Amino acid sequence: YGNANSGYGHTGSPSVMNPLLSATGEIYTASSNTWASMPAPPVNFGSDGCVAAYNGLLYYTQGSNLLIFDTATEAWSQGANLLLSRVYHGCAFVDDKLYVTGGNGHNGNRMQQYTVSTNSWQYVASMSTYRHGIAMAAYAGELYVFGGISNQPLLSAEKYTPSSDSWSAIASVPHSTNGFYYGEAATLGDFIYLAGGVICTACNN
Repeated sequence: YGNANSGYGHTGSPSVMNPLLSATGEIYTASSNTWASMPAPPVNFGSDGCVAAYNGLLYYTQGSNLLIFDTATEAWSQGANLLLSRVYHGCAFVDDKLYVTGGNGHNGNRMQQYTVSTNSWQYVASMSTYRHGIAMAAYAGELYVFGGISNQPLLSAEKYTPSSDSWSAIASVPHSTNGFYYGEAATLGDFIYLAGGVICTACNN
């Protein structure tokens, strides 16, 4: 969705936003360059969720909901509710564990771990910095979190090592003026790619 009147991609007006919140997902087939609609989920999608893939399933988190899409049967189911509601957060898998962190609220640095085999959540070590609007990706058995917003937009980044349940600082995101937030991250080979983010005149992003 989008609107030219706002650098954030929407006007914020309920009359503009609400009809879009119940939209279903879509499936893109690269080999044929075609799109197809997904079945409607049991809980409406929003603009502030996060999706991660594991073993042929897609795991979508938003608010306190965990929605699971089976790509073989194209059917939705619901997993155990998150311990802490999340929006504008990050999510990624390491092995059979889904990690969710960041997001709005005073607990935006806390991280939750979901175990697929037991359909259960638990808290693990918190990030060093409260962040929402983060980009997050997994690489070589670790989690990487980039940017976001705390009291101000952030360029800092950090990584989580599951084996020691600990966070450590990594090189900040290079940027000419302001922080990197509401962007996306994805891993391919030995690289993590960052793209997107807020576009507005004042931010000079």
